[in-house]
Amino acid sequence: MRSNNKLTLPALRAHMGDWIYYVTFLQMDEIAKRIELAEDIQPSSTLKEMIQRQITDRSNPIAEYLLNQSQRFFNSLIVGVYGGSPNWCELAIETNQLFDAETLPLYLEGALGILELDGGETLFAIDGQHRVEGIKKALEENDTLKTDEVSVIFVAHRTERDGMERTRRLFTTLNRYAKPVKKSEIIALDEDDTIAIITRKLVEEHPLFCDRLLFSAELKPDSRLEKREILEFLQEGFHLAEIPLSRNATVSVKQKDLVWLIIDYEHQQTYTVRNEKSKLAVYYQKISTAKTKAIYPKDGNNITSIITLYDVLETVLREKGKNWHNFKKFRPMPSIISQYYSRAVQFWDTMIAHFPPLKEFKETFPGKSVAGQYRSESGGNLLFRPVGLEMVASVIREATNQGMEEKEAIKRVANISMDLADEPWVGLLWDKTNQRMLTESSNNKKIAKQLLLYRIGGDLTKIGTNLEKVRYEYAGLLNKDESEIELLQQYKSLL
Repeated sequence: MRSNNKLTLPALRAHMGDWIYYVTFLQMDEIAKRIELAEDIQPSSTLKEMIQRQITDRSNPIAEYLLNQSQRFFNSLIVGVYGGSPNWCELAIETNQLFDAETLPLYLEGALGILELDGGETLFAIDGQHRVEGIKKALEENDTLKTDEVSVIFVAHRTERDGMERTRRLFTTLNRYAKPVKKSEIIALDEDDTIAIITRKLVEEHPLFCDRLLFSAELKPDSRLEKREILEFLQEGFHLAEIPLSRNATVSVKQKDLVWLIIDYEHQQTYTVRNEKSKLAVYYQKISTAKTKAIYPKDGNNITSIITLYDVLETVLREKGKNWHNFKKFRPMPSIISQYYSRAVQFWDTMIAHFPPLKEFKETFPGKSVAGQYRSESGGNLLFRPVGLEMVASVIREATNQGMEEKEAIKRVANISMDLADEPWVGLLWDKTNQRMLTESSNNKKIAKQLLLYRIGGDLTKIGTNLEKVRYEYAGLLNKDESEIELLQQYKSLL
């Protein structure tokens, strides 16, 4: 878009590869007036020659974010420039009281200056097109945002074929390596997602999930923290705490000079060692913070993964009738967060009260490997498998949707065998022959959930099925005749 108004901007001039670029900022009203999308600049028949992907409704959530988040922030827009007469005016750096100009590194020469746009340029978003559209929509509702400043990187664009290819390559490079944020990163860092906030708080505070301090050992001022020396240094502490530690235990670096992991394969235990100023503190880890949901079958420490905990809380706390997706984008009032956290604590406290294995795990002392006992080669307990814990949470939530109190739903589920070697889980969720979980098929998980809901008195018609359909599909998964299938029901109804 061309503007008749000149724009004078402070900028840094830099280069990478064969690109020269200028780093500056624009106020939002200038972005809305001056920057367009590639599809607005060229007719649709030339899109194959352009670098712009089609704009979707992704700009609407961005506008909502700008309108509702006082701590709003964007990363830099990358903007292509062609036409007009942009002018770069280098600023001289002279000796002053702070430094001697003669001693400054050579790469600072020509790096600081003023970039002037005369208004005849065409500006289009190479990276950040959805943010540009979101800014425009937000300003339509609230023009006080117009003075917000957004970092912008300008690059020169040429309209001949070679220039098109060059800019197109830049676009694909930027978008190829711009990977979506992983769920583990959202859980660890998101300060707006209520479920992420509550997940972190449970991991920090709730006795079922939080790390347990075992002991600490004072460090001498001149101590060298080498991997091979850490185990030897901590051996006495493990002995005094009466915690068995294999001689073959290993130490891996998690964060240099700050955090290490002691891995004891013989006892299936993992301990976190943290450098806390003048001492080393040893913690017993109770929940996996790995980037995947899965739990290693021989993991004797962790009850589940932090991703599974997040998903369970999502299931249990999600409110019907609320635009939940949008709700999680904006941090609610502290009182609202406290209400959700109280509900989460109540859920897990009730689970612990009715499921003895959870109580045993909460109260266990390191070395007993309770998690390993309930996640064994013979199957173990359904709650110690991510797919099982999620299914149980889903059935409890469905029972509450159908009118049952959460406590009663948990009590009823707890009266059903959670042993994977028992029916209906064996052959459906647990492969007894190959000693592994059957989680590849979503159909297995669906039927398992329906069977559990039926057993506690749930109404199958309210989840789009009936007993005959469940029997038929269950028989098919077990490769049996329907006449061989007996569906037990501990409770006749939810009332």
